[in-house]
Amino acid sequence: MTPSASRRVLQMKREMVVLLAMVMMMVISTPIGSEARELRPSDHGLGYTPAAGNTSAARAEAKSFFSGGGGGVALPKAMNSNDTSWWEGENKARDGGRRGHVRGVLVVVSLVCGITGVLLFVASAFVYLLRHRKRKAEASSS
Repeated sequence: MTPSASRRVLQMKREMVVLLAMVMMMVISTPIGSEARELRPSDHGLGYTPAAGNTSAARAEAKSFFSGGGGGVALPKAMNSNDTSWWEGENKARDGGRRGHVRGVLVVVSLVCGITGVLLFVASAFVYLLRHRKRKAEASSS
């Protein structure tokens, strides 16, 4: 076996060890059992009825529940969800116009973080390309 072939085999073995370690970490980190159990109708406002006990009263209760019949519960006041004046006016008076300042700071911070992320990505790609070319040159010279 030539020296370059033995280096390739050694490199493949290293890569396999890294891959095996990554797979083992994924297997270990996945939960063994589920914390979620079966769905309980009582968690959603319905009484529990066994499968064999499908009575017309149970069907009527389920139909009433899912059709929005109300069942004696008062519905909330219908409001236009796009009309936010009922809470904006109170906040503007309380914060004294600082809300625009906070938004400006958040925009600047998010831009700085985004630009930093892009620069780190470009730097890592550059380092990768340099190492790739170096390995290619070493392989061709051997």
